Amino acid sequence: MFNWTRGRTTQRDQWYELHTFAIMGAIRIAMFQFAGAVDAVQINQGIKIKQVLHISAADLAMALRNPVFIIYILLIPSLYIILLRRSAIPGLIFDVLGCWAVANLAIHFVKINYLLLTDSSNPRLLIGQAVTYVLYFAFAWAWIFWRVDRLASGQSSRVVELEGIDSSLRVGWFDYYHTSFMALLKIVHSSAQGSTFVGVSKFGRLLVMVHSFMVFDLTAIVLARFYQLIQESL
Repeated sequence: MFNWTRGRTTQRDQWYELHTFAIMGAIRIAMFQFAGAVDAVQINQGIKIKQVLHISAADLAMALRNPVFIIYILLIPSLYIILLRRSAIPGLIFDVLGCWAVANLAIHFVKINYLLLTDSSNPRLLIGQAVTYVLYFAFAWAWIFWRVDRLASGQSSRVVELEGIDSSLRVGWFDYYHTSFMALLKIVHSSAQGSTFVGVSKFGRLLVMVHSFMVFDLTAIVLARFYQLIQESL
């Protein structure tokens, strides 16, 4: 059974974990620049479900903006001050930030699918949304796999392994970031070299399955959309 309680973390682990949330917060704020992509969607007035999705996505995006600013502008710098004073940050704070990151990951996954499967009158906003989400996706999944693999329990058993990396060696933060980005690149180009996530436990295999599905989905619709935009520009 997967144990959600955190294992013992070092000061260095907390620095890297805080850096991850700071980067994800910055990416989310950058995504605000392309928030108009939802408004640029050309809705067919005869299809009611598109109208409902359009309104819901726009309202949800607006509702999430203020919390993101509060977290990034107030909480993140405060946590950096705590670490600079060589104090430890309660693990619960990182897990709350992690829940926020996962919620954003899921919500914007639905949103990006909606945007990429509809007609847009502003391709620049659409491309901006896609690029920033892919960056957010890679960092978020790197943290998820690190969290469940390194902090899930004090036991030596692993939840996931990084294929191509010696499991007897200590797997660091960079390895999770590298693997997360390479998982995206390997789908885009089959000859791309790099490690991938491999589930060890049942929970680990379930996580890898969800991750693989999301990567495949994003890659397929993004490539299809870029091809469509290129064809329209010719």
